[in-house]
Amino acid sequence: MPINGLISNSYSDYTQNKAESLSKVDTANAEDKKLLEVCQEFESIFVNMMLKTMRESVNDEDSLIPKSAGTEMFESMRDEELAKQMTMGKTNSGFGLADTLYSQMKASKAYR
Repeated sequence: MPINGLISNSYSDYTQNKAESLSKVDTANAEDKKLLEVCQEFESIFVNMMLKTMRESVNDEDSLIPKSAGTEMFESMRDEELAKQMTMGKTNSGFGLADTLYSQMKASKAYR
């Protein structure tokens, strides 16, 4: 089996296990559900900031077509939507930050 197959299999196993663990959240408890949503939104904001910083690191001065205000606004909105899709897709797989935050905040005494 090529290494690429190993990586994709282990990633799909990870996302499936994560989706199952997040789906076990007690949906009857509104506070737990709201906490999970806030953690997922935080992860989305974090990824959006990461994408924005990555985009700023590219030198656009030598670009063939100069960027306009409209282009910058479009890229910003696209990065925001991309961050949401990366973190809160159909399987709630994300990067794992929301899951970790949720587990730690739920266990902390400050949440209770």
